[in-house]
Amino acid sequence: MKNTLMTLELLLQILGMYCYLEKMCISEVLEETYHFEQNLRKQNDDKGEPLRSILNEIDAKEYLINNSKKYKIPRNEI
Repeated sequence: MKNTLMTLELLLQILGMYCYLEKMCISEVLEETYHFEQNLRKQNDDKGEPLRSILNEIDAKEYLINNSKKYKIPRNEI
């Protein structure tokens, strides 16, 4: 049952992201996907808010910077 709920939550999150793809730029899609992966990994879950969110935002920004050439992210989106 737990796996079914996790799969359903994952599906709902993906569908929610899909609804916004048309309005989002590449960096936003990559960043939100990265945050989704951070949540699956429970990254910084041992930290309280707002520290957890701040650390995850910094990590996501570093990810975008380090992968800007790979994904051809326009400079104005970094």
